[in-house]
Amino acid sequence: MAGYWSRRREDGVEISTDPARLDLDRTHAAVAASFWCEGIPRPVFLRALEHSLPFGLYLPGGDQAGFCRAMTDTAVFGYLTDVIVFEGHRGEGLGTWMVESVLLHPDMEALRRTHLATRDRQELFGRLGFRLDAQPGMQMDIVREPGELWPADG
Repeated sequence: MAGYWSRRREDGVEISTDPARLDLDRTHAAVAASFWCEGIPRPVFLRALEHSLPFGLYLPGGDQAGFCRAMTDTAVFGYLTDVIVFEGHRGEGLGTWMVESVLLHPDMEALRRTHLATRDRQELFGRLGFRLDAQPGMQMDIVREPGELWPADG
């Protein structure tokens, strides 16, 4: 795993940026089932993965329990997305620890701004330092619907 970053809890739960460890089938299925990326075709997901910093969350036996990815210029700005704890592992604090760990990654820890978008986890991310509408009226986005970008057959 030379060149990849990881962090381990005392109980053996680990987060790693080694993309070779990711269960791509399970990770793609989880992202494609999410409300923010519903139906994302596998080739599009793989391209996004290739051009971002992936974080896999692993149980002590090595099974993957979650995933997220970040994009950053490593100096000023970062974006955290696809924050997912897989079914059967939610409610155990794994998502909180995963995001805390991502924010400790050397490319993420000293950024002036780290952005994420969430529809339903404001309280969780608020406890981790994220603020809703930190600077109202300043953020603008170009948003395209999946149907505009991805063919219906993937």
